[in-house]
Amino acid sequence: MKINNAIIIHGPGRSGTTLLSNLLSLYSGFYWISGYNNKFPAFPSLSILNNLLKCHYIEKYTRDKKKFPRPAEAYDFWKYYIPNFNEPNLIIGNIDCEKVNKCKETITKIGNRMNGKRFITKITGYSRFTILNELFSNPSIIWIERDPRIVVLSYYKQKWFYKKNEEKFNKTSKMELLEIYSEKYLSFYNDKKQLTKFNFTQVLYEDLIQDRKKVFTEIFSQLGEKINPQFQKTMDSWEVKQNLNNNYNNYLHKDELDFLNQSLKIPISEMGYTFNKS
Repeated sequence: MKINNAIIIHGPGRSGTTLLSNLLSLYSGFYWISGYNNKFPAFPSLSILNNLLKCHYIEKYTRDKKKFPRPAEAYDFWKYYIPNFNEPNLIIGNIDCEKVNKCKETITKIGNRMNGKRFITKITGYSRFTILNELFSNPSIIWIERDPRIVVLSYYKQKWFYKKNEEKFNKTSKMELLEIYSEKYLSFYNDKKQLTKFNFTQVLYEDLIQDRKKVFTEIFSQLGEKINPQFQKTMDSWEVKQNLNNNYNNYLHKDELDFLNQSLKIPISEMGYTFNKS
């Protein structure tokens, strides 16, 4: 049996998935994989600690506590049960159904310990459509996007894919790196189209920052859920940094900005972002 009505927060990475996941996962009735479950994937009993966050005051005053159970982007958990989880273009024949079933059993046990009704998790990068289709029945995908140029610049700033090889990063020109990161972003952007076969909703990071109430109202409507007073209290108390996109205003020379405007032209246009002037 597949897990029914799961909620998958998805995006290209560096687009606001963590913020959206941290907030939405706290809705009563949702259950999730914590950092503890991610570190010890064979022990779903650890998820009983997740229930501490059902108390608003405990949740609020532990937001900056790194060792406290929080929703995790649980790649160690997924790879424990599905070793090729991160493989792009994975086909059904390369999935171990026995391990997938064990994964579903573990997620169900987490739900039982949290007395949860709907599973919610966060994934970034490639769609992983084949795996999601094997794990879940009728999942809802909430895909969050951000100005593609900001995403690419964030990859560059964070040295994505080069953190274990900074020497190679430093020897590669900025324009070459921007080209690499643009191609990687576009591969994520194009692959997300597979997820539209599910119950698919797309939100923009900039809208979430400017008017989270409106964005969450639309999300909850799509999910068939209602914002209750406790979640409203959580949402109102959550401090969100504003204008982070502005940190990149002076990050590019004219030729670099022209390159991003051209190479990312399709997603910029399709999502309604304006083109920055050279």
